[in-house]
Amino acid sequence: KPTQNIKGYQVWIATDNHNPFKVKFLPEDRPSLDSFTIGQEVTFEGLEALEFKNNIYFKATAINKKG
Repeated sequence: KPTQNIKGYQVWIATDNHNPFKVKFLPEDRPSLDSFTIGQEVTFEGLEALEFKNNIYFKATAINKKG
């Protein structure tokens, strides 16, 4: 059943050289993507990569427009 309990958010990121991947955010770090457009370069604050069972996962505290 659907609940109002949100455990996190995720943003899909694409690069020129790699397959798209997800960057996850905790509920208190909810990203606002209203001012972003597809193809725009971004930077992350607090970006971390975690390895679990030979898979790499990413999490961050904020996403910003580059420049």
